[in-house]
Amino acid sequence: MNNGKICVSVCVETADEFIENIKRAEEFADVIELRFDCLEENQVDIFFAKLNPQWRMNKIPFIVTFRSKEQGGKRELTKEQRDYFWNSGNE
Repeated sequence: MNNGKICVSVCVETADEFIENIKRAEEFADVIELRFDCLEENQVDIFFAKLNPQWRMNKIPFIVTFRSKEQGGKRELTKEQRDYFWNSGNE
């Protein structure tokens, strides 16, 4: 018996694409990685503004990542930008 899990990574540039891809991933993923470093800088806040509170009730777990370029991320991020993201209450 295979007890493996499927993790789908969502890495797109806009909040609308992010939401659309998450909804698609929910159809078959066991875990979804949310790659916030892929979003354009102004799109992170837009995503959280559009986030439906019911979504937090989702049974599929999320892995949230906000990688710097050195960690394989898509954008150049300063330590201050990453700290702000992790401390901004968008959990």
